[in-house]
Amino acid sequence: LEELLTHPRSLQGITKILQRGDDDARQTACNLLFLLSMSEPERPFDKSCTAQVKNRTSIGNCAEVLSAVLYAIDSDTPAVVNAALNALMSVSFDNSPACLAIAKTPRLIRSFLLLLEERDGVDEARDGASGVLCNVVYYSEEAA
Repeated sequence: LEELLTHPRSLQGITKILQRGDDDARQTACNLLFLLSMSEPERPFDKSCTAQVKNRTSIGNCAEVLSAVLYAIDSDTPAVVNAALNALMSVSFDNSPACLAIAKTPRLIRSFLLLLEERDGVDEARDGASGVLCNVVYYSEEAA
């Protein structure tokens, strides 16, 4: 995990997949973002999670990736939407700069609000959108 994002084009490749890939490719890219940034739930601040913390910073600093995640959120496939929201929840965890970047990404907050408003929508999508918004508000006073 520690070295995967050190390649200068790794985030460009993930962005390209999110922008141009089919739903399966987008879901895989979002799952990769999630896995790269997910700390161990029992010990999110433990030293064993330093690679994930660095990855969260790298991903959160990449505006192109955050914008490209919208392609997955706009999918008609619930699993793709959920993978995108899980990735953003993980990236935004304890990451104030990423939270601010998410808040500043055009259409992203609006997409979360639309998911929350959908009465017939998938509960997991509403939960995911709520989780990202909670992280954004909690971890970034400026974004709130």
